[in-house]
Amino acid sequence: MEGESPGRTAGRVSEELARALEIVALQPAIGAKTSSRRLRRVRRVLLPRIQYHLYYQVDARTRRLVVIAFWHAQRGTFPQL
Repeated sequence: MEGESPGRTAGRVSEELARALEIVALQPAIGAKTSSRRLRRVRRVLLPRIQYHLYYQVDARTRRLVVIAFWHAQRGTFPQL
């Protein structure tokens, strides 16, 4: 992504996010569980091509996928969830 035009980068991010959401919707348990007890239902998947983490959970009542955060892996810290 480095050296790409902003429009091209945004397109790649959108494509990878859409792909990850499709996979997670079909296989919600695919993500790694967070280590926090407070966030025990939150999972995380790495989108390696763009180096972002997708934090999500499945609402137990509605069975809908809820995106909690979309976080670049090189930020060095975790999102405030």
